[in-house]
Amino acid sequence: MNLTWPDLARSAPSHVATPESPYWRLYEHDNRRARQLRDAGHTVLRVDGSPLDGALTVNADPRSLTWLHESSVDAVVAESR
Repeated sequence: MNLTWPDLARSAPSHVATPESPYWRLYEHDNRRARQLRDAGHTVLRVDGSPLDGALTVNADPRSLTWLHESSVDAVVAESR
C-alpha cells in the first residue's frame, strides 16, 4: 500500500509534518548521527539498522518501542534507510 502525504496525515494518531517541514531535516540517509553519537562516547543501540562497528544491534520492531523498558535510554534518534 502506497500512501500519499494527505493519506498519512489523516491516518496518523498525531500531527504529521508536511514534506517541506524542517522536521524532516533530522533524518539522514546513512549512519551519520549514529556514528557521531558513538564517536562522542555514547552507547548506540541500533534497531534493525545497518551494522555499525561499536554499536549494539537489536532485532525488534522499530515502529513501536513498547519492547523497550521506560527510562532505559537517554534519547531516541531516528534515521531513514
